[in-house]
This record gives sequence, C-alpha cells and structure tokens, in this order.
Amino acid sequence: MFIFSLYETTLHSISAYESSLNVQTEYQDGQRRANTENNLGTAYWTLAQYQKPSAPILQKAIGHYRNALEFYDADHYSMPHAMIQNNLGTAFWNLSQCEMLARYSSENSQDLLIHAITAYKIALFYRTPEALPLGYAATQNNLAAAYWNLATDRLTHADQIGDLIQLTIVSYQASLTMVEALIESGSVNFSFDPFATHYNLATAFHISVKYITSDHHNALQKAFTHHLIAWQGWQNQPDQAIAAIDSLVQVLRTAQDRLGRDVQSKLLSSLPPQLLTVVMPKV
Repeated sequence: MFIFSLYETTLHSISAYESSLNVQTEYQDGQRRANTENNLGTAYWTLAQYQKPSAPILQKAIGHYRNALEFYDADHYSMPHAMIQNNLGTAFWNLSQCEMLARYSSENSQDLLIHAITAYKIALFYRTPEALPLGYAATQNNLAAAYWNLATDRLTHADQIGDLIQLTIVSYQASLTMVEALIESGSVNFSFDPFATHYNLATAFHISVKYITSDHHNALQKAFTHHLIAWQGWQNQPDQAIAAIDSLVQVLRTAQDRLGRDVQSKLLSSLPPQLLTVVMPKV
C-alpha cells in the first residue's frame, strides 16, 4: 500500500486536472470546465504552501480562478461566482506576502492587497448573512485580514492607516457577529478559528489608539475584552494562550500610559484570579 504525502497528492491532482482540461471544451460543458479550473486553482494554491518560491505557483492559481470566473458569471451562478472570488482574494492575499515579490510580479504588495479586497467585497455581495452565513463570516474574516495587511504595508501612506484599521475592525466585528449567531443556532463548523479572530480584532483595537484619536478608553477596553476571550478559547493551545497573555499585558501598559493607573486597575480587576496572578508580575 502506498501512502502519499499531501504534497505528492497535490501534484497528482494538478496533473489529473490539467489532463482533464486538455480534453474539455467550453462548448461541451462550460460548467464542468469551470469546476476543473477552480479545482486546479485550489490545487496550485495548496502546492504554494509547500513549494518555494511560491509566487509563480500562486500566479498560476490566480490564472485558473480567473478562467473559472469566465464560465461562472454572477447573474446565473451567484454562489459559485462568490466562492471563486473568495478563493481569488485569498490567492492575491497570499501572493502579496511572498518574499522577493518584485522578482516574480509586476505588481507590488499594495496592488495585490487591493485586488484581494476587491475580490472579497464582490464575494460578499452574494455571500450575505441570509444567503450563506458561514461563507459570509469566513469572507469577512478574510477581508479584515487584507485590510490589516494593507494598513501595515510599508507602501501605505500614514494618512491612510487609521481608516484602514477602522475597516479592519468593522470586518472582524461583522465576522464575529455572524459567528455568535451561528453558535447560538448550533453551528460550530467554521473554516477559520474564531478565537484567532477575537485576537486579531483585539490587536486592531489596540493599534487604533495610535492612529485614531477618539475614545481611547473604549478601544482599549475592547482590545482587553477580545484578548481575554481569545485566551479563554485557547486553553488547549499553550502557545496561542501565551500570545494572548502577552497581548493583555501590552494593553494594560498602554492603558496606564494613555489613561492612567485607575483605568489599568479597573481592567486588571476583571481578570479571572488564575490569570491575574500570571499577568500582575508582567505589568
């Protein structure tokens, strides 16, 4: 019996999909060809996680996703169209993070992040809370990450950072609002870690204090609350739990610097006793 690694399986999948495309025509079965193009795009995206340099592989993924969109027009195939737009956004996002990007792409990281944001926003036009709640939550989470990376991109002008962080916050909040509604309805099958979303939202609130002048108290309170939720959810993941504790400490230090010891003390008083004993010596 042969046991293939995910890398080897992905290579086999790419070969099979490419062979299939060679015998398909758009006139025979456009929808089947669209599925194959989308699957091939995802196979190349998966391969990029294991093979370096990844930029040329991600460019192939983007090309196949774009090919799939030619067959899945939004008017007749709104949900498949939205799914592929979401996939396309993720491929652009991954490409924007590649090392030595200029060697492989004529577009810089900022251009690629804007492409990702555009694709996610198109997907959300169809992936609404009513039509596809799980997809809506995942795409909002993806959109928030793209906004965050654009806000922290070295090419982004300082005057734009505050607005981009605010957009990051709005998208993460939209994702978590949907997550909470889905959990209440009994659904817990998410394609992303909601506690990571809480952590990322907390980070955005914390950083917003530097770029957004209004209501620092509220921003730091929310940063503290969401880091605490992340810590509570990561009890079985020690590395992530430690990261949440370290971030709580940073928020507490900022609270003292910006708002005074009384605000810091009030935040400390809301910690569970077992966490308070860990955090206090670090503040």
